[in-house]
Amino acid sequence: MKHGPVTLVLDQGTHASRAASIADDGSVLYHRDLAISRNRPGARRVEQNPEEILASVQRVSSAAIQIASVRVAAVMESIAFLVCTNLESMRAAGYTLTHVTAGGGLSRDDAFCQRLADTAGLEVRRITETEITALGMARLAGNARIENPVDRVFRPRCAHPSKKRYRRFVALVGGPDD
Repeated sequence: MKHGPVTLVLDQGTHASRAASIADDGSVLYHRDLAISRNRPGARRVEQNPEEILASVQRVSSAAIQIASVRVAAVMESIAFLVCTNLESMRAAGYTLTHVTAGGGLSRDDAFCQRLADTAGLEVRRITETEITALGMARLAGNARIENPVDRVFRPRCAHPSKKRYRRFVALVGGPDD
């Protein structure tokens, strides 16, 4: 059964860890509570084992995250689609593109970089720098020549389904020429 966007809810309280996945229509797709032991060494004092707390959050959230991750994958694909739209605009303006250089937080996700390579039909070269915004501004201002070693190269896979989904996306919302 397919659902629209899913909201992941996590609550770590003094008595239990709780997780739920909730559909846009408010229906609960998944819910789980897991009690946490407490030690009361004195009046008005409660001690808990931090390892037990972490383990309980991991256990209650695993299935909820799997359900919610469908939404995360869709968001990541939409970002790749928007990048590809910009790349097509650059091509239409006469630029020759040989690869995409990716840096920053989202580039740390291998699945995103591979999806972008597949959709764009270009190599994605992930650089080691994760805080790229300020360095990019310095480069644009002409005040710095920035060399960043490539951490990994993602090569496009032929006839990947994301390319077909991107073409459907462009047909529905328009491309760079619209």
